[in-house]
Amino acid sequence: MDWQQKLQAIQAFCGHFYVSLRMRKPGDWYVSSGMGIGGDGMVSGAYGNGRTPEEAVLDHWEQYSSLPIDRYATITIDNGQRRGRWNGFMWELISEEEAQRIIENSRKAA
Repeated sequence: MDWQQKLQAIQAFCGHFYVSLRMRKPGDWYVSSGMGIGGDGMVSGAYGNGRTPEEAVLDHWEQYSSLPIDRYATITIDNGQRRGRWNGFMWELISEEEAQRIIENSRKAA
């Protein structure tokens, strides 16, 4: 997938309205998507940065598409939460029960 297709995949997970490719200043780009990383009982925020739009999207993609098995991407939209992992083809959604099991296993391991 090229960087534009990866941005479209991020938009498919988050919704087009929630995803923006923004420039802070020339040579300083970032992806704003509302996505977070969950799985340990807390949600941490992360977003892609780069000197070009392409670099920013690729950095964002790397952070969210290669999460370990005990983490998942999450976004709160329309008063609900969507959780999932990239399976190499598409975003595979995770149920609330599955997410709760991941969190409980994380707490047991701590």
